[in-house]
Amino acid sequence: MQTKIFTIIIFCYLTINLIACSSSDSNQNQPLQPDVVADQIKTDAINIGSIAARPSRRDAILLAVKQINDSGGVLNKELNAVTTIRRNVTDSVQFALDMVNAGIEVIQVSGSSRSTSITETLSPLKKLIISESATSPSITDFIDDDYLFRLAPSDIYQGRVLAELAANAGASTAVIVINEDDIFGSDLALQFQQNFELLGGSVIQTVEIPSTTLTDFSPFLGTIYDQQPDVIMNAMLLPEFAANQINAAVQINFNGFYLFPDTIAGKPEFVNNLVDLSLVENARGASSGFGLENNTEFQFFKQSFIAQFNLEPQTFNVTAYDYAMITALAIEKAGYDNNTDSPNGEQIRNSLRSVMNPPGIKLGPSDIGQALSLIRQGQDVDYSGAYSDTDWDNNGDIFGDVVYNIFLLDAQLGDFIVSGQVVVNIPEPASVVPNKTEY
Repeated sequence: MQTKIFTIIIFCYLTINLIACSSSDSNQNQPLQPDVVADQIKTDAINIGSIAARPSRRDAILLAVKQINDSGGVLNKELNAVTTIRRNVTDSVQFALDMVNAGIEVIQVSGSSRSTSITETLSPLKKLIISESATSPSITDFIDDDYLFRLAPSDIYQGRVLAELAANAGASTAVIVINEDDIFGSDLALQFQQNFELLGGSVIQTVEIPSTTLTDFSPFLGTIYDQQPDVIMNAMLLPEFAANQINAAVQINFNGFYLFPDTIAGKPEFVNNLVDLSLVENARGASSGFGLENNTEFQFFKQSFIAQFNLEPQTFNVTAYDYAMITALAIEKAGYDNNTDSPNGEQIRNSLRSVMNPPGIKLGPSDIGQALSLIRQGQDVDYSGAYSDTDWDNNGDIFGDVVYNIFLLDAQLGDFIVSGQVVVNIPEPASVVPNKTEY
């Protein structure tokens, strides 16, 4: 299965390159610049967008799209995902604009900073953004005209889980390491500090490292290590560079332990870039990017992902998968309600809560064909996700039971291991946009 998905894409690129090179008008001295959006757009399909931080998240979306098409597609059309892997905010905004110019109405975007920057540009155009991994608490009150939704819980809760991990391991002093000008890091640092202090701990210092610092961390090492904190919470954005920061301290005798949030915990990119795993022996971490193991819909996703790609799902793969599923349902609903086979971003947005929240027949990814069929018959569905059975509030935040994987880094094994799962209930707000909302 995996080979089919990617062979088709690679073959398309090779075909385009061969045609371009054979053109008599081509300049042989100019490198070929493929149009990534145009190369993936299908004019007779329903096209949705994806700007993912990791290939595995794109893969999860492609898996969901395949299952949706195997169940008959959306609005009697094929569903098609136009995807790219981007980490840079500026590049991501431009790619989102390219998608919109090609007629795409809804885009998945990884990360808090990228999601807010793209929403600032696209919400005036009434284009919808759904993030599988934006966790910054700032997003709750972000002015987006209700065009920014997320499928991961706010870091109000991750900060609490991490603080409890640190305190339960005996830590009373902490240093926090984040990237400069990153809302994810700064918001999480604040949430961790507030919760850690409530538990009797003290944050000695929050160290902000420019995102342009990739290898030379020497100017920051004294501030991080000189006071010998019990725990260092490294919440840098990219796991590779978090590993580089720890590698730079290889000669420093640090007697405490490390703590990692979802940007690092469970990530092979972090472990694989460490020069000495003993530096992080017994490091702890938490991530909301995995589903509850005893949830049958998560197991359906997990087994499908392994069968398709011969790999275990990684962080936020499950919420990326839910993005495609819930978007397909919302598009089908928007088409039905507005008597169109090409609903726009505003119409899709108006349908999101209708298919995510009660009332309706509760169905998950394993029943996606039945869910789409019921919508075509004018019936309500209540999507129960592979990540968790959550709903959206007035701000596009999820509420309900959410799950955090708890990780321990085993230096001898050379990897993170899951030591348990913590379920946190996000209470329903006092007022929630009703199922059938009139905007």
